[in-house]
Amino acid sequence: MKIKILTLNLFLPGSNKLFLNALDFLRKENPDILLLQEIYDAKDANLARKFRKREEIKKLFPEYFDVYMPVFADARKIEGDINDGQLILSKFPISEIKEVFIDRGFTKADHDAVDDWSNFPAGFLSCVVNINGKRIKFINMHGPVNLNGEKDDPRRMKLLNLIGDEIEGEEYVVAGGDSNAQPSTQLYSQLEEELQNPFKNKLKTTFNLKHKDLKKFPGYAGVVVDMLMCSKNFKVVDHSQPQVDVSDHLPLVIEIKI
Repeated sequence: MKIKILTLNLFLPGSNKLFLNALDFLRKENPDILLLQEIYDAKDANLARKFRKREEIKKLFPEYFDVYMPVFADARKIEGDINDGQLILSKFPISEIKEVFIDRGFTKADHDAVDDWSNFPAGFLSCVVNINGKRIKFINMHGPVNLNGEKDDPRRMKLLNLIGDEIEGEEYVVAGGDSNAQPSTQLYSQLEEELQNPFKNKLKTTFNLKHKDLKKFPGYAGVVVDMLMCSKNFKVVDHSQPQVDVSDHLPLVIEIKI
């Protein structure tokens, strides 16, 4: 039995058309498990669909199980407060759900009013999915922001330690998401001691450069912050980074044999 797993950060509000592109892509890709980060969860039906991402994505997969971790309330001047967080959808039942913050928990903040997001809440959503008789622990992370992506700062190390505690003793693990850290950090290297990384040394960037100012921040062209790893006892039969215009990040997809 093979299952397809996809991870994607969908923060960038952009135009409503960009999010509609994302919906079309997810529908066509049709993964069995989705690990999604920075998902808006507005309840006002009058707001544009890009602010109701959780609701709109769930409509694509009505039979899927889902769990959501609100991370902060984005205090938007026009639309009002909108929760932003991590979303896991699964074709298979979900259990043992945990919301893990590395330090500060859910808070309210105006994302657009600041240039320094290093103190925003960060952490991961975890759950267990039983597939074909195997208990699989899934980790959907959104790591702490530090524009020095190569620095092993205290918050990144705390994230690493918490993920380590979460997967200790687990035979089958899939960990993905937006780490906000580069592969040279201990977050990557220590996870790679426990898990296989099908994308190791194969990616130039995990950002969609169409939505990055490369004159002001040329480093985005060579930054890998999104990851998708799995236990070494899984056989990865396929892995890809679809070059699609759906966010300021690019998705990662793996297909593993269960």
